[in-house]
Amino acid sequence: MNSTMEAKQNEQNSALNPTDPQPQTLSKNAQKKLLKQQKYEAKKAFKKELRKERMGKRSEERGQKIQRLTQAKKTGQNIVVDLEFSHLMTHSEIHSLVQQIMYCYAVNGRCSVPSHLWLTGCQGEMETQLQRLPGFDKWIIEKEKQSYVEAFSERKDDLVYLTADSETVLHELDPTKVYIVGGLVDRNRWKDIEILKFLETKDWKDSFFQVIPQRKRTESGESEICQEGGEEIEEEVKESETKKRCLGSAFS
Repeated sequence: MNSTMEAKQNEQNSALNPTDPQPQTLSKNAQKKLLKQQKYEAKKAFKKELRKERMGKRSEERGQKIQRLTQAKKTGQNIVVDLEFSHLMTHSEIHSLVQQIMYCYAVNGRCSVPSHLWLTGCQGEMETQLQRLPGFDKWIIEKEKQSYVEAFSERKDDLVYLTADSETVLHELDPTKVYIVGGLVDRNRWKDIEILKFLETKDWKDSFFQVIPQRKRTESGESEICQEGGEEIEEEVKESETKKRCLGSAFS
């Protein structure tokens, strides 16, 4: 009887005071590995969140860019790149022009006041190389196989062909006009970009120095002309301050 009571008492004591299992201690190497893994997981989570944030920002910027370019088709300054000179250029020169067109489109998309860009006479090898550009089919830009005269047959009086050989000085851009730039590779790859920047700054000199890379200027960033580039760069500054010459003749 007594033994039975003692057995029950022992069971109750065991239930009230269970034996705690001894915690398993990690070796120093195991602790280091665990800490390293925890840091790795935290860094991985941070990078994932940062990447997600960047993607969201890029998506937002892309949406704003599309909105600006779509609006430019309705109200933007019409600027045409005349591609009917491709027969005068070599394969490498056409490739160079295509790269410049791509750069023009990228700059225009980043402008707060983008223009409405046109490519006319877009055919042959020129068209073939343009089609090879990633996403070219989605560009918010007008692509015409016909000439600019045919594309704007109802607005011939508004056509203005920009050229440095004209005696007419262009101080302002008229939003009612259609400005045409010859798509011909030459030593000045930035002249078309200046027009796009002028729409923002309304200042030819300021536009010039926003477009020309820093290496083409002095280290001080002032409006001096660096020796690298020599007379060509100096000439471009003078041209940018005094003109964007154009052939102001209307097409009848």
